[in-house]
Amino acid sequence: MAYAYCPRCDRSFRYSTDAPEGPSWLKELARAIGRGDQALALCFGCWRLPRVGDEVQVLHPPYDLLDRVQRGSSGQVIEIVATPEGVTCYLVQSPLDAMGESIWTAVFRRHQIKLMNAEEGRTLRLRLPGSEMS
Repeated sequence: MAYAYCPRCDRSFRYSTDAPEGPSWLKELARAIGRGDQALALCFGCWRLPRVGDEVQVLHPPYDLLDRVQRGSSGQVIEIVATPEGVTCYLVQSPLDAMGESIWTAVFRRHQIKLMNAEEGRTLRLRLPGSEMS
């Protein structure tokens, strides 16, 4: 078992690798992963694509909303839209305030948000594919 660091959200998480099939060098590679420098890999929350209804956390607020949206704010994906250039964006709405109104609604690109509570605290299991080479 080893620890990796997510460069997008600055979170550290556990992972393990497995190579059940294939040549002996592949199994040795799986055992060696995680030794030495800390690996860089996206955590599950930053890797998985949000869907409508998912709760997300803001990693990088849009510049035009810095006065209302802070890093770490949470919200819910209410729509997935594409820009004219074909970039997928997520329309996110903040939780409702005491009067039942949303504090903010903003459009985010994927790198600006992460899924909340996505496999938090669990060990990520990576399985290396088999190989025909020996």
